[in-house]
Amino acid sequence: MINDIPEKLERVGESLASRIPEQLKSAAAIQEGLRQKVLAVARSSQMDELIDHISPPPKMLSPS
Repeated sequence: MINDIPEKLERVGESLASRIPEQLKSAAAIQEGLRQKVLAVARSSQMDELIDHISPPPKMLSPS
């Protein structure tokens, strides 16, 4: 029973190692989806409105 521990640990390690590529692919797919959404917004006027809201053009700022 105690002698089986290294073998069991090896099997668990192999199982986990086989799952890592799946998780990486999933994360990459999510990243790509977000990247595409950001690019789509950047191409639209929504991004200009957001930038104006966050940081208005100098003419809209009150003099200091």
